[in-house]
Amino acid sequence: MSIESIVSGIVSGLLASGILTIVLFAIKPKVKIAKEACIDRDRGILSIKFVNMSRVDLIDVNYSLFYCLDKGDGIVNVQEIPPIKPRLRSVDKYDKKNPEHPYAVCITYDIAVTTGFGTDNPKHNSFFEFSVCSRHSL
Repeated sequence: MSIESIVSGIVSGLLASGILTIVLFAIKPKVKIAKEACIDRDRGILSIKFVNMSRVDLIDVNYSLFYCLDKGDGIVNVQEIPPIKPRLRSVDKYDKKNPEHPYAVCITYDIAVTTGFGTDNPKHNSFFEFSVCSRHSL
């Protein structure tokens, strides 16, 4: 076994690892969440939009909205708020030519019941946390 074959094996291994890393990074699901949420103060409805920026359909879409109340002593009470409509199973792939935008999804939550939103005594030190997790067939 010569030194050239050892160097060749190491270089080809590093090159293959680099290509695999780039391919795996390129095909991971890309979900963009809107920077701001829409709140209907009259009805106590919170709407959050997210967009599938991937070139493939998303499946097993899991999303959650949590209402977090900081008690001030380092302990945070967390309560999950269910969406108004049933959960999505999939989101279409990104296609800028499609005028109906099926890859953009708006999720609505009734926050008045859970948080007392809109009452005269708002809960201070509270915040919402929204998370999305999904995968695709690749």
